[in-house]
Amino acid sequence: MNPVDKPWRRKTVQETPEVRRIRAMPCRVPGDNEDLARDMTALLKTPCGTMGLRPVQALALHDIGVAGGLFGPIRVGGGKTLISLLAPYILESRSPLLLLPAALIDKTQRDLRELSKHWRIPRNIRMLSYEMLGRVQSAGTFAHYPPDLIVADEAHRLKNKKAGVTRRVVRFMKEHPKTHFVAISGTIMSRSIRDFAHIIRWCLPKGAPVPITEGEVEEWGDALDERVNPLKRSDPGALLTL
Repeated sequence: MNPVDKPWRRKTVQETPEVRRIRAMPCRVPGDNEDLARDMTALLKTPCGTMGLRPVQALALHDIGVAGGLFGPIRVGGGKTLISLLAPYILESRSPLLLLPAALIDKTQRDLRELSKHWRIPRNIRMLSYEMLGRVQSAGTFAHYPPDLIVADEAHRLKNKKAGVTRRVVRFMKEHPKTHFVAISGTIMSRSIRDFAHIIRWCLPKGAPVPITEGEVEEWGDALDERVNPLKRSDPGALLTL
């Protein structure tokens, strides 16, 4: 028998306080959210606005208001730009920072001008590219303009914790844990829990559905991730109760 196939040689994810905490979290019953979309549209549109929110946009903006942040794995074409521009209004942010790829800044600025005719988008949103934040000369960016809200569009750009841009955000969030964080991406949950556990903790510091320690995240990853060395693959064990 191949040693990899011997179950007694495999580690098992154990029942821990973190597993119990996450298991006790409420689960949302799926719905169409059409009523919520109408209600949120009425709250967020300008007096002359003629556009309406999609159900996924309304749900995301509602949850931002309730939870103070959002981890939003929303598909391409799901309306992420409007969510990112309305999040500062929902949270009454005084110094919001929108992080996004450099190639999207011009488009987002055009979208902001057009969408502002229909929605209560604040005028104090600052846009900064991941590429610029990752440069050496941008080391003092957060010190010069400390945001009270960071909205990360295409948030998978922050999954590599060794990258300079991610290290800057990690450092800032550690020093300013009360900063609101909204992360939106269509591809962030595609491969590994290790890619997004730190991001979801920024978004939902009081209720993240992932372990609070990196050690336990690694244990979960060895059981859940797509690409794991077969010799390290763990039995899901307690995770099957989630």
